[in-house]
Amino acid sequence: MKISICLAIRNGEKYMIYLEKLFYDIGNSYKNYNFEFFIYENNSIDQTKEAIESFAIGRNCRYLLEDIENNNMKEGINMERGKHMATIRNKLKEFHGKLDSDYVLLFDCDVVFLPNTIEKLIQTINDETVMASCFCICWDVYSNNDKSIHYYDSFALISNDNISYKENDNRCLFKSCKICTSHRKHMNINIEDKFLFDDNNVVYVKSCFGSLSLIKTDVYNNVNWDDSICEHHSFCEKVNNYGKIVINPKIKIFTTIPRLNDYHDIQKELEKIA
Repeated sequence: MKISICLAIRNGEKYMIYLEKLFYDIGNSYKNYNFEFFIYENNSIDQTKEAIESFAIGRNCRYLLEDIENNNMKEGINMERGKHMATIRNKLKEFHGKLDSDYVLLFDCDVVFLPNTIEKLIQTINDETVMASCFCICWDVYSNNDKSIHYYDSFALISNDNISYKENDNRCLFKSCKICTSHRKHMNINIEDKFLFDDNNVVYVKSCFGSLSLIKTDVYNNVNWDDSICEHHSFCEKVNNYGKIVINPKIKIFTTIPRLNDYHDIQKELEKIA
């Protein structure tokens, strides 16, 4: 089975070292996986470029390394950031061209996952479902709020009932998240229980990313990212023309941030709860 790995990264020197070990473990456990890697990087101020070059040795790996002038991306929710991210993702897609793999795994340099995560995502995809993502736990919230489980990527998510970050004040829709339930109550945001997500069942959505998603390659080849406030909204709108998009809450991963880069320790904690 051929799987294309598409990674966008910046200031991820330690993350590349983490991936080296992770994909070594995956390769040992899943001999039938044939990986190809496509990596895009720009403007890192650490040794990310060198780490990518080292990672590529002995692997089927191509990479695009850039230093872009005036590369100041706005933080937060705004159209400028959405356009910038769409440009980056499309640039990597144009760089590698049409793929002949079975699946494409999309993720960024803030995700900690387990060797069996890819297998579980493949099992989630079926004749109807063409794209699947995980339950991405926010490590920052988890580590600072008594191990509270909070779904990280609410910005990219649009439910089948058209509830997005706008209606939900950029909070997650999982019933189990006490932090977001408390926030909605405090802000007087009323979302009926029937519109919230169950942790025990696959959730069908109009849009999601969840920091890591698997998509059928024949679908990926025919879609791209457009200018939208979250680049994944436009991407998923096109994916929906080919089949369903789901979140599998039983597949847990951690989403961290660059300053929280003790990835091996975070993975050990994920092993305990996954």
